[in-house]
Amino acid sequence: MQLRLQNPFTTNIMRKIFYFLCLGISLFQLSSCKKDPIETPPIAPVVFAEPNTPDGMVKIGTSYINGANAKAYIYSYNSLFVGYNQLFIALYDSTTGKRINKGSLNCLALKHTGSIEKACPKEVQKNTIDSNSLYPINFIFDEASTDSTSWDLNFNFYQTPNNSYSGKLAITVNSTNEPRVLHFKSIVDSQAYVIAYIPPVKVKVGLNDAEFIIHQENSNYSFTAAENLTTVIVLSMPAMGHGSPNNVSPVHTQNGHYMGKTNFTMSGLWKIQLKIYKNGILLSDQVIFDYTI
Repeated sequence: MQLRLQNPFTTNIMRKIFYFLCLGISLFQLSSCKKDPIETPPIAPVVFAEPNTPDGMVKIGTSYINGANAKAYIYSYNSLFVGYNQLFIALYDSTTGKRINKGSLNCLALKHTGSIEKACPKEVQKNTIDSNSLYPINFIFDEASTDSTSWDLNFNFYQTPNNSYSGKLAITVNSTNEPRVLHFKSIVDSQAYVIAYIPPVKVKVGLNDAEFIIHQENSNYSFTAAENLTTVIVLSMPAMGHGSPNNVSPVHTQNGHYMGKTNFTMSGLWKIQLKIYKNGILLSDQVIFDYTI
């Protein structure tokens, strides 16, 4: 019997082929057994119920206070109009939905007409925030929103005295049938004033409360309550050619508010004239409001 000797070179080649063949089979099996990756579902945002609008009020709108995790809710007794408006603000944590109970708030109403920006008079009873009551602020809007005139509320929320965040809300100011706000200038020194008539909620034929609020205009952004003026009130009814007796001229009470009485002796259009004096000197006799009962 004749023995054949195996060629060492051929043996090495066969071993390499066998090695790579086994490796390929193993890799194929591993890849075929690999599980598909598990997709992690997105985290749902926190959703909390909208706060209830206080009884007797309407919601004007909401505004996020950028960077403070806060959301402002703005309410009023009516839609905003040209005249004296009472607004109320509540601040909520925009993540948890809980009322914010500390900090302070500053709010400014700005009117934009073309390139001109101007504020309006306001009243601030307090500037601190708490969770037990609404933040009250009153504005005297002197012009209605139109295609060329817009308004917005600007908020500055101070979590600490040196740490503030801002927000903004576009608002609509509606016109009224008769003027509720007038501007006049002193004939003595040309000082500008803004005066608003605040009619009673229910006006009747006869004697009614007459309330006015007067501000001195210092600049486009600054107004001061005018507390040192005196007034004389005169009522007339143009259609009938007569006035009315027993009117009481408004006197200053506080913060630029003047209280008096108007005697509407019959229904119809009346003109309410206020003559404004300072230190006994007439500033203007051209402040005349139309009012129909």
